[in-house]
Amino acid sequence: MENRLGFKLIVSAINESLHAEFEKAFEGFPDVEVVFQRFEDTDFDCVVSAANAFGLMDGGVDQCITDLFGVQMMHRVQQRIIHQFAGEQPVGTSIIVRGNESLEYFGEDPDELAKEILKPNKYVAHTPTMRVPRDVMGSDNPYVAMKAALLAVQHHNRDVDCGHLTQDTRINSLVTPGLATLCGRVPHDKAAKQMALAVYHVMNPPKMINWYYASERDGQIQEAR
Repeated sequence: MENRLGFKLIVSAINESLHAEFEKAFEGFPDVEVVFQRFEDTDFDCVVSAANAFGLMDGGVDQCITDLFGVQMMHRVQQRIIHQFAGEQPVGTSIIVRGNESLEYFGEDPDELAKEILKPNKYVAHTPTMRVPRDVMGSDNPYVAMKAALLAVQHHNRDVDCGHLTQDTRINSLVTPGLATLCGRVPHDKAAKQMALAVYHVMNPPKMINWYYASERDGQIQEAR
């Protein structure tokens, strides 16, 4: 299978069952690395926030992302949601937000300030998997969220290629946790299959669209639910 993502995808799990399902689902995918470790311990440019629709990043992996970048990042995510989505970001969309933009330094050690200034650009792909924390078992939310995050990174990198963004903002690696596997309660095998199917579809877009293609695509998604 030819890789057409244009960046490395890291699929991260700290649960043994989810990690095992990821390894099965992503077997044979080029440039997709499955790891049994926290996303913070991977070498990433962008992390998927398996979020709610309102940018309230105060639980689960979202809390870890907020802890890493600071509450200023969450506030900027919420402002984007207000201005871009009238206060509620739909499932099936993803926005790229720089993690350390406008980060203020309140310490006294100039060496620490220098480290912060020189920190590489890192991003958050805020990607709702549900409106509010709830059971979404039986849905295709992991599929549509995974696909949205991948496309958001591709569009970001196209803006780099077109000169709208500087080269140092390119996203070369994206790390994602399991999508909708915690409070969403989507079984690990279903979430892994849906996420892998989304990656496959983004890597292999059709040359044309007709009803045969639409029916086949829908059947694949329904089977993975």
